[in-house]
Amino acid sequence: MKQLIFNIQRLCLNDGPGIRSVVFIKGCPLKCKWCHNPESQNIKKELIFNNKKCIDCNRCFDVCNNHYLENNIHKINREKCTLCGKCIDVCNGALEFIGFEKNIDMIINELMKDKDFYNNSNGGITISGGEPFINPIFLKDLLYKAKKNNLHICLETSGYTAWDNIESIMDYVDLFLWDLKETDDILHKKYTGVSNDLIINNLYKLNKKQKKIILRCIIIPSINDRDDHLKRIAEIANDLENVIEINIEPYNSLGEFKYETLGKKYELNIPKYNEQELINKCQEIINKYTTKKVKKA
Repeated sequence: MKQLIFNIQRLCLNDGPGIRSVVFIKGCPLKCKWCHNPESQNIKKELIFNNKKCIDCNRCFDVCNNHYLENNIHKINREKCTLCGKCIDVCNGALEFIGFEKNIDMIINELMKDKDFYNNSNGGITISGGEPFINPIFLKDLLYKAKKNNLHICLETSGYTAWDNIESIMDYVDLFLWDLKETDDILHKKYTGVSNDLIINNLYKLNKKQKKIILRCIIIPSINDRDDHLKRIAEIANDLENVIEINIEPYNSLGEFKYETLGKKYELNIPKYNEQELINKCQEIINKYTTKKVKKA
């Protein structure tokens, strides 16, 4: 069985305890408007064009009619693109595919290269996305094989999947990194495209199974940095005895340029802000309502 992966990042320090390798599975049922990895959303392979790397050699125009100029700007007709790769073959690095197929053995072999780092730092591997549950059968087989190799496993998920999928893999997972993006259901639908009912219900079910959980809460200035949202995060954490920590994840503006490379428009207009002040504010408010540990992700 193979699955599209868009990155395997080694020697990571912010995706669970210790030194870790993170597997990013391509495809996500949520379409968060602030997503800093928009290349993770589509379940299929995609072509990206980074105009900052383009040297205007025009060789892609010679091999593919889907590349053209509009008002002196390089455009791609993505509706007609067949992902043949001819343009990439002649490019100096501005064009590339996102998403490459790997089977489970290939992934495990890559992850095992850093086994000594995991052992010496109490680290391990983290499966992320996109959304790892986009292919629950592949995920279960991958986690089973990783656990057979005695790897500590974190799973980062939005929780937006059938409960049966979570229940089928939870015995292989040592720590869940649960993304809690927005506690108001109406706003959750507005900014992610889906309700948060399933996400929160699954979170409460998982807690009853005595699985350790870290809440990962991305904070978007002017959108979900509200006092009521931060208070509700604390209240949810208080309800769940197996939530061991709350992580505040600051908004990453570096993702905005990625939309352009995919031929998409970034819809939000995030005001300038001081990251440390934002984190301090969020920690202060959440700490008013909970004794759980709160820290920056």
